[in-house]
Amino acid sequence: MSTHHFHLFSDIDFGEFADSIKRNLASKIEKLEKRSFNTRTTEEIAEDFFREFSLKIPLLQSDNIYQRKPTTIKIDIDSEYSGKSYQKIEGTRFEIILPFIGPQDLFTVRPTSYNSNPPYGKVEHDGIHFVYEVETFYDNAMLRKDFDENLANINLWLKNLREDLQKFNIDLSLNIYTAVRQRKVKVSKNYQLMNTLGFPIR
Repeated sequence: MSTHHFHLFSDIDFGEFADSIKRNLASKIEKLEKRSFNTRTTEEIAEDFFREFSLKIPLLQSDNIYQRKPTTIKIDIDSEYSGKSYQKIEGTRFEIILPFIGPQDLFTVRPTSYNSNPPYGKVEHDGIHFVYEVETFYDNAMLRKDFDENLANINLWLKNLREDLQKFNIDLSLNIYTAVRQRKVKVSKNYQLMNTLGFPIR
């Protein structure tokens, strides 16, 4: 059996991912001007930022798993008898789709706690795709066993990632208000200084 998959949760460490979000948030807070505080309170601005930058774990819709119609294919296999490095035999291509709700980019993030066996799959807009190419005589019960074990591993990695997200969101909620309040104080002092200079502001 061969699989056409990519390792999930393997592109970027959570710490690096979280730092990029914090930098983006800090950049937006630094762009707040006096008019930003004229119609909204510090709490309201902080809440808006939290809604924008807090992280939500993707939710797998395991009850809605479906598959494409199997197709007949030719599979390349190693052959020590044919005198070639491979030969083609008849097989079947199965494609299973696991829908999910939420941000798909988090499937690229490696949690701080993980094992040495990352799950596999290809994330598309409609779900995680699992493609299996098997010989005609292959035991399909083994294919289902492989899929179930991989799904259990995906859930394990999501559980670990969820713990990271919860800690991140708690820290975010505490730090956003402080950062917005400090920005408001700074903007107010800047305007006070400009007013003492006596020149018009354009």
